[in-house]
Amino acid sequence: MRSPAPSSRRTALRDVVWLMAAAAVVFAGLWAAGWTLRLSSGIWSDARAYALPRYEYAADRIAAGSLPLWNPYEFGGVPFLASIASAVFYPPVRIVTAILKWDAAHLALFTLHLFLGAWGSLLLGRTLGLGRAASVLAALWVTQPSWIVHVFDDPLFAAGMAWVPYLLLLAWRVAHGPTTRDVAALAVVAALEFTSGYPPLLLASAQLTLLCVGVALVDQRTQITRRTLGRIAGALLGAGLLAGLLVAAQALPTIELIAHTNRQKEVEVVRDRLATVDTRTIDVVNLPPPTIRLAAERTWDRYGPVMIALTVAGIVLARRRAATWLVALAVALTACAPASVYRLLPFSSFVRFGFEWSLLTPVFVYLGAAVGFDALGARVRTGPTSALFAVFVAGTAALWGWRHIEGTVGPIGSVAPIALSERARSLCRLADSEYRVYWPEGQLHGGILPARIASLGGYEQTLLPERTAALMRYLRIGNPLVVPHWQQRLGEARMVTERLALRCIITGKTKQLRRSGYQTVRDDTGQDVYVSAGALPRAHLARGARWVPTGAEAIVAMRTANPTIAIVEGTPPAWRPCFPDRQDGVSVIRNDPEDLRFAVRTSCQTLLVLADTWFPGWTASVDGRPTPILRADYVARAVVVPAGDHDVRFVYTPASVRVGLVLSAVGIVIVVLLVATS
Repeated sequence: MRSPAPSSRRTALRDVVWLMAAAAVVFAGLWAAGWTLRLSSGIWSDARAYALPRYEYAADRIAAGSLPLWNPYEFGGVPFLASIASAVFYPPVRIVTAILKWDAAHLALFTLHLFLGAWGSLLLGRTLGLGRAASVLAALWVTQPSWIVHVFDDPLFAAGMAWVPYLLLLAWRVAHGPTTRDVAALAVVAALEFTSGYPPLLLASAQLTLLCVGVALVDQRTQITRRTLGRIAGALLGAGLLAGLLVAAQALPTIELIAHTNRQKEVEVVRDRLATVDTRTIDVVNLPPPTIRLAAERTWDRYGPVMIALTVAGIVLARRRAATWLVALAVALTACAPASVYRLLPFSSFVRFGFEWSLLTPVFVYLGAAVGFDALGARVRTGPTSALFAVFVAGTAALWGWRHIEGTVGPIGSVAPIALSERARSLCRLADSEYRVYWPEGQLHGGILPARIASLGGYEQTLLPERTAALMRYLRIGNPLVVPHWQQRLGEARMVTERLALRCIITGKTKQLRRSGYQTVRDDTGQDVYVSAGALPRAHLARGARWVPTGAEAIVAMRTANPTIAIVEGTPPAWRPCFPDRQDGVSVIRNDPEDLRFAVRTSCQTLLVLADTWFPGWTASVDGRPTPILRADYVARAVVVPAGDHDVRFVYTPASVRVGLVLSAVGIVIVVLLVATS
């Protein structure tokens, strides 16, 4: 392989033309053979149920002039920005969703990240010394059908994957002689990968980046000095610190949220479920195979004999080159290792599924094939014959992969959300989020967040506050496709759900809910609305209080206590909440996600219970005077309100966001200065 050299603008333009032409030929061949873009499931879609609703919610909030910090519509209220998967600070999502909506935004983001990933791999190939044709072959991993099937279903995957080649090529450059511009670029790319919304992919990329640096240093072992090694280490450390500053506005709220979750418990729950999954489901969902044999079989089925033969040829013919061993180690790690290997890696206890390693496989299989292609065709690197043969190899691999895609995948549908009927909205009294619903079909089809429907459940349960996650496990409220027997549990747990403002369950016919005393009303859309007339409003005055010392005792007490009696944690005060008169009550003045105001009238001192998630960063005031927020009903909030008419306000202003924004601004200034002075 040739030593890396800076490409001129004309050379870069030729590379782009060759890449786009080659990709067009491969996709045209797939289309002519009858292949159409498909989702990984015909039943649900992460794009429709999770990613796009959050993208649109953030876009609407930002367009209205506010930063979306809190999501009051799912799981009884949870941090929004801190969840990271919402990609609030990810520039491509912000730009595209400010211009386009739903299907158009989804397709634009997917196409953009395909191009970014392909162009990054082409640059990586050139940086490693590959010729143009071989580098184009390395970039055509974006045409691999089984990979497309999975990333089209989840924009988080496509966004994170796009930046992996850039991380590797910049790390390779820094390890061969750091420059200020490369250090700044490495920090920016790492920040983009982090804010794209899928942290496990960043973790895997970081481990591969360290592998890249290690191979580069071994390659220079005879020329490198202690001073040079110090410069490289300092450059990498500086890039890491600068990336930390750039993402501080996202990272600090996320760290705060992680500190209040039980992530390891969530990982254990998922891994216990995965232990019972059959190999066919593992392949469909794109989980890492449990054995080396199954990993090898999957690699064969998806990439075929030509790609594998070229990869082996590259390792044999170019075995003395450091870049070859980088590719060989990466292929072994991503394409041949069983799931148990990934659980030995650092920070694996925070990773639930391991999707990231299966997603990374095509990047390195195609790069390995490109190394073999370059080694075999060294004499015709730049001619048209070489380029046409590269396209032929990529097309053959794509057709092979298409023929081996799992046959149960369904055709793609719109990612636009479904709507709840006005009759259901009226029955459930959803104005100003007075009550909550549980609507499984709405969760699966993105109908909760865009329509601003307050729900006790939600589609995804990663990075939930610990108590919220425990309550959802008890109620079995989550993704209804993977959480069984939720109808029976919600029927049994009415004493719990009524105090959490769950007024309606909207689903098909179910005997369990009818037997539990829910009133059944047929919706305009043909679904049944199960109404719980005893549900308390989201904000209500307690008719009494029972004080318990711990959360564990609170959740037990909730199962049997009258819902109107608040279960409050702490030491009982000298006073007792009174029984409200008929004229006492609560009315909503403001119902913004991060700013809630209520007009409260009470004839004596009592508790105002707000059935929203207790979380640090929320403050409360009564008539403008700060007041403590008590933990009530295991997950909710309560404040003491004296007799009379009062203005009660809850405001969410986490210090982690304010500090993070300042640090990120500092990071941006440093990047601008580094680039301007380099």
